[in-house]
Amino acid sequence: MECFILKIVTWKVVLIFIVPVDGRGQRIVISMPTRVRPASGMMVRKTRIRKQVDRLTSMIKELLEFTRISQGSIVLAQADFAGYVQQLLEEIRSELDGSLVKLECENTPPSVDVLMEPDRLTHVFFNLIHNALEAMPNGGKLIVRFAVNGNSLITEIEDTGPGVAPEIANRLFEPFATFGKPQGTGLGLSICRKIIEDHRGHIAVRSQPGRGAIFSVTLPLRA
Repeated sequence: MECFILKIVTWKVVLIFIVPVDGRGQRIVISMPTRVRPASGMMVRKTRIRKQVDRLTSMIKELLEFTRISQGSIVLAQADFAGYVQQLLEEIRSELDGSLVKLECENTPPSVDVLMEPDRLTHVFFNLIHNALEAMPNGGKLIVRFAVNGNSLITEIEDTGPGVAPEIANRLFEPFATFGKPQGTGLGLSICRKIIEDHRGHIAVRSQPGRGAIFSVTLPLRA
């Protein structure tokens, strides 16, 4: 991936990224204001700049991750899913601490062996959680459940937000599809799909507008 600073002017910095998608270069432009008006207080300016830097850093990390998973492969190792999830749930509770969103785990994670790369898999679950939090700015419930179906392990993450519009549900996992979000690269769910496919599984969403969204991650059980 290449990164160029196109120009720095009074009000913004413009960056251009070239990232590979299906063997071709995809051009991404990110524009970020550099300052607020002088009438604002120093603390306001510092807070604004800090948020802008955090946002840009998050975008760059997402672009780097997309490039990395597009060009490389992962090494899967056998692990006990229940042990992995217990630690994951502790991290999720810490993430939700102080928020208006409550975590509800409907059942105990099954003690089954799964081939996984824990860091990558955690990236998927936290991306889904952050999306759910964005969908519930005024609070709600984050529901996690598990099921074993034949040779597959299914993990579902449900939120009580507004849901996903039917016209975009089938395109959520496409690269660079932001669907009107003011921030972000549109790569988060595309990265999730690639990681789950590398785990020989699949990810899907089902939703009814006004009734929240349910993301399901299906992984094969270790024979």
